[in-house]
Amino acid sequence: MIIQNRSFGTYSIDKNGNFSVGAEWRLRQEAPEEGAAALYEAARAWAGNVGEPFRVPTPEGGFTLSEELKVSSVSFKELEGGGLIVAYQAEPATGPELLGEVTEKIDRDGVRTRSASWSVPLASADPENPEEPELPASGEPEESLLWPVPGTVLDWEGGAFVCESCEIKTNRLGQQAEVTVSAREVSILQLGGITDSRSADGERQRSVKFFVTDAELETFLRKYPLGFQAEWAGGRFYCDKIDTSPYGVIGNEVTLTAREIYTHLVSASRSEEFVSFSRSGGVRRQIVWTGVYQVMATEVFKFYKLTGTDASGWSEPNCIVTRVTPVRKSDIEYQVTVEAQHRNNPGLFENYTASDRSDLGGRRDIRADMCEFRVTPEQAGYQLAANGGREAIPGWSASSRCPFRSSGKLAENLVGAILHTLVVTVTTYHRGSASGVLEDMAGWTGSRVLTGEVADYTGSYLKVRQNCDETCDDAGDQYTRLTRSYQLAPNGFEWNPGYWDRH
Repeated sequence: MIIQNRSFGTYSIDKNGNFSVGAEWRLRQEAPEEGAAALYEAARAWAGNVGEPFRVPTPEGGFTLSEELKVSSVSFKELEGGGLIVAYQAEPATGPELLGEVTEKIDRDGVRTRSASWSVPLASADPENPEEPELPASGEPEESLLWPVPGTVLDWEGGAFVCESCEIKTNRLGQQAEVTVSAREVSILQLGGITDSRSADGERQRSVKFFVTDAELETFLRKYPLGFQAEWAGGRFYCDKIDTSPYGVIGNEVTLTAREIYTHLVSASRSEEFVSFSRSGGVRRQIVWTGVYQVMATEVFKFYKLTGTDASGWSEPNCIVTRVTPVRKSDIEYQVTVEAQHRNNPGLFENYTASDRSDLGGRRDIRADMCEFRVTPEQAGYQLAANGGREAIPGWSASSRCPFRSSGKLAENLVGAILHTLVVTVTTYHRGSASGVLEDMAGWTGSRVLTGEVADYTGSYLKVRQNCDETCDDAGDQYTRLTRSYQLAPNGFEWNPGYWDRH
């Protein structure tokens, strides 16, 4: 059975001035399958009976028995999720005697204060020499466990008070002590300071405890809502958890927990997987980086459209972002998982397809094909002679009858030769319907020869053909696809506009 102290030192003073101290212990089974009945039986055996010494928790997690305090009541309460609460109330074995009456005052601000004094018997350390008793080093009576220290919340006749002072005076013989307790009525009180902790993954947390009466609880919880900035904890801390438990019968113990939340990289991991051997015997590997970010909800948009961008800031060089997965954790926080792959990963770019229709307005597709050009005798300036050979064509002019720029006839060995060259096809996209590009297409046909750049390659080009058709981008907007083909002049020649504008 696992035993933990849940609370200790809930002080009560009844209308007759009698003191009592409360404590709660949580008990759980080490083997939950044993069941609630077995736990209850074990708890009854552990808890003991009324009249037995009171259990006082120790810093090590155990307890000691106080002979000065005797158990006056024991109760049991089941916890959700398993376990039991054992609640004790204890009274002094030789009770203090109230001296006079309780003094109560209300100041001009309406704050109620109470004070009372008690006579407490002390045991002399040396009965044979009562003139020189040995008191404890603290100068306090042995029943000091019963007396509250300043800052302790008291249940004083059903009202919530905070102890402001506890004065203890002993008489000359050390046989009696007079204890005076003064307290102020409270509705909300911070219990101790702010604790700071850090989880295994480095996440900082801060928590603080308050005593809050039932009447003030709803208002208090509205003041410290979940998901909002916790001013009590600091600038980047947000209220993440609120635990409320009874504080005796006079109020509640409220624990506020705040986490530090801001946009930052929490972790980055690298995985490497063997894919195959290449034809040359080299190893083909799949390298994937995974980064986990804590992200403020107001900044999660910064991770949109991150795919395809460089990831070298948190991964190794030459990696690009391939996947981004935001997961909403609360109204103020997201956990964003970013995956990045090395550019050389096998298959990374195999999913590319020319049917992609994103960003059509800025897109240009280029295609190049091998083609042949055969020079005819007439284009070279020759005709068939009577002897079966070739002879120059009388009156032949290169400026109008030769497809290439030339000052005269072409070399005779070019007649019938097959010259290899390229046809370059360029496709661009224009927003709107096909009617919007007709004027441009008509102007393109005005001259057959273009000297300049096509697809960033300079040369002499012959305009071969053009066409257009309508399509839509991924958003459904209409575009016109305009395709134009250009034939590069072969063998370093330049096309002759005087010839081609007539053919």
